[in-house]
Amino acid sequence: MLSLYLGKIVEAQCVEDVSLIIPHLNLALDGIAGGFANAPADDADPSVLRARERSILAHGDAGQFRAGSWLAYASHCAEVCAVLSTVTDDPDALSAAWLHDSKEDTGLSRERLALGHGDQVANLIMAVSAPEPQGFLSRADRKARFREQLAAASAQAQSLKLADVISNARNVRINNPKFAQTYLLEKQRDVLALSRGNRSLRNAAAKLVLAELKALQSAGTA
Repeated sequence: MLSLYLGKIVEAQCVEDVSLIIPHLNLALDGIAGGFANAPADDADPSVLRARERSILAHGDAGQFRAGSWLAYASHCAEVCAVLSTVTDDPDALSAAWLHDSKEDTGLSRERLALGHGDQVANLIMAVSAPEPQGFLSRADRKARFREQLAAASAQAQSLKLADVISNARNVRINNPKFAQTYLLEKQRDVLALSRGNRSLRNAAAKLVLAELKALQSAGTA
């Protein structure tokens, strides 16, 4: 169902049509998020299972929850993996999806990630992780610097980031309304920079972000 609703967003001809599909997309992703800790499929790739387990443990040990909710943070990682799996079955890409925030949020180094999951997974994670701060930079400058890094990333890394945008943009308006406009405008610029990412994910992310911005304006919270 997730692939179906993402496809419908890509095919939508106007923002109003996208807005009608978003509740269905949310239900599909909510189901994935709510069941992220359930037993995985018997035919799941062992390397992806290792990444899943490490993600659940690392974010759990750090006591992290999704912003604006009491959902375990790894539920977001499950969503990102599910979105990315609609366009690829590459085990390295899906492992990186489970672990994409592990450097930024749990302190796992590139070396430890490469040791446990291989260089390709580690490289993908580093590509979508914000660079270390150098002196004082405003939020706008930090995001612009990160955007330059994303623009130079591989197509596979950009697709991973687009899946991340879809997972986060779909509910930031509800979970964090005061921050939503700032976040969505940043993601709008990010999507433009992710020009080598999967075309379907890029189109879905762009339309989803625009629809959420329009919803904010209609609600008078933008």
